[in-house]
Amino acid sequence: MSRTASAARIQRISSDYFQTLSTRMKRMEHTTAVNEDTELLETYGLEELREGYFDAIFEPAKQTEENARMVVLKMREKAQEEANQVKSPIQLFLGMFVSTYDAIRTTILTKNGITVLKAFLAYFVGFLLCIIHPTARWLGPHCYFLPIATILHHPGRRTGSQIEITIQCIVGQALGMGIGALALYVSDSTTTARKGHGGLLAVAIIPTIAIASWMRACYIRLYHGFLSMGIALLALTDIDVSSHFHWRSAWDFGIPYLFGMLLPVIINLLIFPSIGQADMVNCMADALSCCRDCVHKMMASEPGVGKKAQDALNAQSLALSDIHRNMCNEIMLTTFSKDNVRIVRNLIQTVIGHIRIVELPCEIFSVSINTAKEDAEEDYFNQHQHHAIPDMAPKIFELFQEGARNLVLSIMEALTLAEEFIKNIRHPPEDISLKIQKAMADLQHKMNHLDAQYTKLIVDQQEFNISRRAAINALFVQRLSHCGHAVFNLLHHLHIMSLETPHWRLSLPRYPWKRALTWSNAQSLHDRGGKTAGHYFRVKAEVEEIFHRTFNMNTSRHVVRDGEKNQKQQMCVNAVDHSDFDAKHGDISSARYKLWKVLHRLQGFESRFAVKTTIAVTLLSLPGWLNDHDWYQHYDAFWAPILVLISLHPRAGGNAHDLIVRTVVAVIGAVFGALAAGILQDHKASPYIMGVFCAIFMIPCVYRFTVSNHPRSGLMGCLSFTIVALGIYTDKLQGPKRWRDANPVTGTWTRALGVLIGLWSAILISWILWPFVARTESRVFTADMLGHISQCYQIVADRYLYHDLDDDPTTLAIELSQIREARMRQGFQAYRELILSTRHEPSLRGDFPIQTYLALFQSCEHVFNRIVEARISSVYFRIYEFDETKETTAHLLSYRRDAIAATIMVMFIIADCYRSRRPVPRYLPSSKMARKRLFQTIASLETIMLDESDDESHVQDHEKDAQKMASLLAGSRKVGEQPVFQNPFGKTDDPGVPGEKSADQKVSSPLAGPIHGDSVTERKRKFWTIIHESAFATAFTDISEELEKIVGFSKSALGEET
Repeated sequence: MSRTASAARIQRISSDYFQTLSTRMKRMEHTTAVNEDTELLETYGLEELREGYFDAIFEPAKQTEENARMVVLKMREKAQEEANQVKSPIQLFLGMFVSTYDAIRTTILTKNGITVLKAFLAYFVGFLLCIIHPTARWLGPHCYFLPIATILHHPGRRTGSQIEITIQCIVGQALGMGIGALALYVSDSTTTARKGHGGLLAVAIIPTIAIASWMRACYIRLYHGFLSMGIALLALTDIDVSSHFHWRSAWDFGIPYLFGMLLPVIINLLIFPSIGQADMVNCMADALSCCRDCVHKMMASEPGVGKKAQDALNAQSLALSDIHRNMCNEIMLTTFSKDNVRIVRNLIQTVIGHIRIVELPCEIFSVSINTAKEDAEEDYFNQHQHHAIPDMAPKIFELFQEGARNLVLSIMEALTLAEEFIKNIRHPPEDISLKIQKAMADLQHKMNHLDAQYTKLIVDQQEFNISRRAAINALFVQRLSHCGHAVFNLLHHLHIMSLETPHWRLSLPRYPWKRALTWSNAQSLHDRGGKTAGHYFRVKAEVEEIFHRTFNMNTSRHVVRDGEKNQKQQMCVNAVDHSDFDAKHGDISSARYKLWKVLHRLQGFESRFAVKTTIAVTLLSLPGWLNDHDWYQHYDAFWAPILVLISLHPRAGGNAHDLIVRTVVAVIGAVFGALAAGILQDHKASPYIMGVFCAIFMIPCVYRFTVSNHPRSGLMGCLSFTIVALGIYTDKLQGPKRWRDANPVTGTWTRALGVLIGLWSAILISWILWPFVARTESRVFTADMLGHISQCYQIVADRYLYHDLDDDPTTLAIELSQIREARMRQGFQAYRELILSTRHEPSLRGDFPIQTYLALFQSCEHVFNRIVEARISSVYFRIYEFDETKETTAHLLSYRRDAIAATIMVMFIIADCYRSRRPVPRYLPSSKMARKRLFQTIASLETIMLDESDDESHVQDHEKDAQKMASLLAGSRKVGEQPVFQNPFGKTDDPGVPGEKSADQKVSSPLAGPIHGDSVTERKRKFWTIIHESAFATAFTDISEELEKIVGFSKSALGEET
């Protein structure tokens, strides 16, 4: 065989595998100046290998950073223009009209309307009971606690939660009144005790309020119970502050408040009871509808639909997790069994996960096959004039365009059928089982057709020339097929459910009690206020928890038990000693450790909230505990400490905007209450007029409290209106028996002032002591998110890419990755909400670059999505699998290390800059240049191996030569993202070492040997190995390029070191 023929054969085989690397090299060269790269990458033949260090490449700021700063500048200019726009009064009026119309329409057409209706009905019935003379006299002078209790514990939530809250409140009220009664009894027991009446009350109230506040902040689920306990204690001890206590006061508070807690349960059970079935069905149906819409967008022609689809899928994924958690955490009556809810939730989540990684829209549905063929041939022959292996992209378009479109339509039809079954789960149609079977058969037929097309592609294609365009479209078809399999599994389980007879089941809470106490239903979390801050801290703790679990669990396959080490494990060189994960460092059962743990816990936010609440309540209650201060009782000043107790939030205290809005709403509520009580009607209050004023004012306030994003201001309006209106009304109703001044004007402004003092005290003490500053937390959370992203990158590189010998990712490792990614997405949602909340904070120390942080958020989210894609692709190959010799692996080791370490180092440096609020260094290790140096080194090794094989080809057999060259090319082509086979260090000269192969043994590489000589199954595996390796390489390259934008955004936000 001639040398020319051999060289031509080698050249043809090499083209199968070299195209991917060539595409990457061109892409890197396109983004970086060639002359500068040559100088930066020149090592002058020197290489330094230091244990624990890496060789970084530093380059000056490039155009990417400048472009990032320009993006931020344009965003700022746009925001400034919008802020400086002066709207005419007509535009303002139209804007208010449109927003009001949208709010009313949304409320009527959604379940929000039922929430507002139930909450208002409970309040209105309680209000009517207080203005009807017989019931008002029976309830006592403090009957207004009845409608106040209906507002605080309103029935606009699920029935199971309402029953649980009522039980909590009754127990809390009993405890509060018991402690208060004991304190009053002791303070009134002797003459000496009466002299220190206020001091004895303080001794009982201060520790009780501190403990109740700590428990209320720590265990969110018990919020209503401890709130009722605090209100009962303050009401019993502060309403009647005289040294001669009348026990009738216990009735005057206890009975109205008790009926105020029972009334919401009755309304909840009688008016549109929500037993959990409807919420679960609607959530699952909405998720399936969103999946169907996103699948339909795969065939869309307009760009930009991918980001919207991703956001919608993420929202539905979080909603599914919440509804499943609620079922495990509440009392529900549903036709779903516990196992079915869990399985269906997981199957829908799987469908969402497969759709989420698909790039939308895809070119395969819009490209013309003839045009694609012409473009591919022209591009390829311009670059490879001496040999012609056509690009596979036109062939992929030809074979899969119609089949992929049919599969998309079948998936949409299957999702529609699944949504129909879920919506009609109580009374499913008779033929639903047959429909599901038919849809499953159709879906299976379409997937089998795609598989047949795969086989045809592999059989017809003798050599692989996979361009980036071909890889993207082939990957899309495979992910679409995986999506079809996920939908098929969902239909299979729904078909099993359709054969069962639906019946009602009582679902009791079964959540682990430690987590159940720190979680509450969505409505209760909304009513507490500070939803953004609470969500941020909760998600932050969950993200930290999963990373702590990840780094402290052994996910390796190398589980070495004592006395069971085999020879293979002894010879295996592991990157991490996994036995360290199970080691116990220190005695956690010692008294010193337990004492430290208790003291450390007492330094948390719960203790800070308890201190703030205790100080505020004590200072506002102090005048009532002193002797000769009858004005405290005369003007109902006890409302100030009660309002502080209600208004304070463990996390968010409120900003200047909140202070102004709540004050205005409280003043308006007091004015409406005074008008309703007949302050302008010659002191004659009419129950009918009060009812009309109540409906006019309270419906908007109840909506603002229960539905809108500003619940605390709505609550202040409800409380202010109730306190003033019913306070004046009961003054007149009691007549001369009351010791209070019956002047309505005095009663109005004194009660309104008490409400405002309580409101202001709550916000001011939150500003003074441990304030929550969204801008500071945004910087801290940015540092945390960058650190977590770098850890995700590190885990993918360590556990999935450069893993140990025979230590492929285990099921536990994959499950932890999926949990980590789900919580990271929750973290991104909380991060965005936190950044947007900074808009209402005053700029006392300079403007906060909110546009910069939003741009940084988008870049971080993009990097994270690419890390997820890389992790998914990494399970299809092993990086060392094709390294022919130990020298090749050793030579590439430092370059692979530098490419990974540079990315991690830059993220950690930037994260530390945000955490310490210092400027970003001017020069940072260049991840992109380290990656390009890796590409160039691999290309050089391929060239050397080609030349050496070409020189020896005249003494080699044709087929052996081809096999060896294919193996060499495939092995040295690695660009930092593929697998070596069983041995990460290639072959060895010592045949006695277990697990390693001698030099004369053939390596069973998935890409070794001629393509036409393998079976169809083997060729399919080779094909998808190339595709996923290319996808992995592209993802890591995109991360390196996006990292430069993150550096530019960070320098814009924090500044640059000079």
